Order: sequence, then C-alpha cells, then structure tokens
Amino acid sequence: DLYLRKLCKYILQEYERSFTSGDIIEIFPETTIDHIMPQTRVGDWKKEIDEDTHEKLVHTWANLMPMSINANAGKSNKNWAEVKENLAEEVVFKTTKNVILRNNEWNSNSIEKRADELVDWAKSRWPK
Repeated sequence: DLYLRKLCKYILQEYERSFTSGDIIEIFPETTIDHIMPQTRVGDWKKEIDEDTHEKLVHTWANLMPMSINANAGKSNKNWAEVKENLAEEVVFKTTKNVILRNNEWNSNSIEKRADELVDWAKSRWPK
C-alpha cells in the first residue's frame, strides 16, 4: 500500500525522472496521484477484477500513476478502453503514457506484471 504513505508522490516523481531524457524535470507541475483501476469497483471494473483482488491491489504502486489535476478529473471511474482513448494524447507524464500505451487491458495480471517491473527499478534506484 503506497497510496497512503507520505513517500508516495516522491517515489512516483523519482520514477518519472528516470523516464525523462534531455532536460530533467526539476519542478513537477501540480499533480495528483491517480488510481489506474479506480478506488471504487463500479461498471466494467466489477467484471474485470473481483472484490478481494481489488482490495489487495488498488493502493499498490503498480496501480498508481502521476496525472495532472484536469486529466484525473476527466478520467474518473471510466473503463480501461475509455481511459486509453481519452488520455493517450493528453498526459504529460511519460510513466503514465507508458502504462496507457503498453496495456490493452488493465487487470490483476497487468498490475502484477507492472509490480515486478517496479520492484526491479526500485532495487536499482535504491540498492540498500
């Protein structure tokens, strides 16, 4: 559970910096921490992920991404296909764009695969 920790925004920003080439972002624009799979299981999300799995994964780093306030407000609890369509061209964060472009679906398998990638990255970033 990273979402409720004070380090959450810092960790997301450090990960974002690792994807930035050229001019590294020194000061991030005002951002929110978005749950890719929404905090509330509604609509298509009820079909996609069962209640226990949702509870287990919803606040994990693998299900979180930085997003501008406006984009997050527009995303809401939409299904994954709508999220991809609406945000593919709008996001300013490379890590967010990476999630959107690399995943045709967002489910427990996608979240767990991303979790493995994030663990590898975190171990190289913070080796101790």
